[in-house]
Amino acid sequence: MIEHAKKLGVPYTNWAVLALVKHLNDETGVPEPPPARAPLPSPVDELNAYLRGERLLLPCGREGLSCPGTERIEFVGGLGFCPECRIRVQ
Repeated sequence: MIEHAKKLGVPYTNWAVLALVKHLNDETGVPEPPPARAPLPSPVDELNAYLRGERLLLPCGREGLSCPGTERIEFVGGLGFCPECRIRVQ
């Protein structure tokens, strides 16, 4: 088992946990997750979406209006910005 884990390039403990989870899922009938419909966006994709106005991006990387400065939105040219972090929030 250790040699198989080395061949896969993962630590033995990680391999053992994954094998145990797969076995338990097989025993209980939990189906495999479906393949992803789209790849995870790269940082470049995230920034492009923000610059095109498709997504809101906060300094913490979270979406939405969870920035502490969103109660006092400043508007410049019709766009809303957080007065503290200067990130577009609206």
